[in-house]
Amino acid sequence: MEYRYDDRTLDAGTFLALVQQVWPGEYDAEKTRAALARTINITAWDGGRLAGCLRILTDGCYFGTITELLVLPACRRQGVGRAFFAFAEELARQRGLSALRIDTYRLNLRMQALILSRGFTKVGEIRLHGRPLPYPCFEKALN
Repeated sequence: MEYRYDDRTLDAGTFLALVQQVWPGEYDAEKTRAALARTINITAWDGGRLAGCLRILTDGCYFGTITELLVLPACRRQGVGRAFFAFAEELARQRGLSALRIDTYRLNLRMQALILSRGFTKVGEIRLHGRPLPYPCFEKALN
C-alpha cells in the first residue's frame, strides 16, 4: 500500500468511485471537487487503485476534524485505518494543531473500536442525516 500525505492529485472522479463502493448514493462532482480542495487528503493506493482516503478539515490553528475515513471493503482489516490515523496525527502535530475530532454512526461499532484504540475519548453525540440514532463524537488531544 502506498500512502500519500496531503494528496493534491486526488480528483473528484477517483474519490467518488471510492465513495460509491463504501457509501453508494448520488454525489455532486463539482461540490466534491470543491470539498477536496478545502481538506487535507491522506490517500492509500493499491497499485493504481485508490484503496482509501482520510480527509481532515481544519482552520489551521487549533484543531482538525476528520470528515471521512473510507476504505474499500476488499482492503479492510489490513491496517489501512490504523495507518490513516497515525498519518493524520503526525500531520496535525506538524501543523501545530492541538486536537483531532471525529464522529461516526452509532451502529458502526468497528469504527468506534478503531477510534478508541487510537486514544480518542468520547466527548458527546450529534444527530445527522436524519438518521434515527445519534453519532458519537470523539476527540484526541495532541501533545
